[in-house]
Amino acid sequence: MRTPLRLSGVLATVVFLVMVVSDLLMLTTLDFSLPYRFWRDAPGLPQAQVVLGYYLGELTVPFYCIGAWHLSLAIRPAGRWASWLVLSATAYSASLLTVWHASFAFTRSVLRAEIGAGLPAGGPTPEALLAFETYAVPLFRVAVAVAGVAYVVVLALILLGRTHYPRWAGLALPAVFMLAAFLLDPYVPVWASVVLGAAGWNVGGAATFGVSAVLLWNRGA
Repeated sequence: MRTPLRLSGVLATVVFLVMVVSDLLMLTTLDFSLPYRFWRDAPGLPQAQVVLGYYLGELTVPFYCIGAWHLSLAIRPAGRWASWLVLSATAYSASLLTVWHASFAFTRSVLRAEIGAGLPAGGPTPEALLAFETYAVPLFRVAVAVAGVAYVVVLALILLGRTHYPRWAGLALPAVFMLAAFLLDPYVPVWASVVLGAAGWNVGGAATFGVSAVLLWNRGA
């Protein structure tokens, strides 16, 4: 068991780091001296850069399931039902997140078309904003809700001592995610704020699975 736990933890961390790169390519100017402003910067982003970020992300999102594999191994002592819950919830969420990731590229295209038609640049245009909020945001919320239910169960099992994690990891892992994804943003330099603004969720995922891999490195024999 040790080798699969180690391998899956390392691979899950790599998957989230690749998604960070994808987000930066598709959503930012890569000028880390300026704040992150998707709606203002998106129309002027180089097409080749956006396309690279788009496909890198679309082809990587399904590998979020490696993270689910890692967690399913970590909570196996609690029973197969828990492992299957994590695997199935993550697979479903990953399917929705491919649409969420793609929506930024399509929203950018609508934004460029509206600006080309004479609407003012520098912020969201009506159809681009409508499409984003109508089609993309609800799917993202469903994906987070489905995965969130499964991961709350995981955290509860950790706190109950029914997994390979130490019990305190039930508090440490969500704390690491929140700190890396959101809470550090007001206190970091501009370049780091750009990374967190564009890719905070994936930064949090990379940090969480990195810590998880370390915690489980010598467990599960």
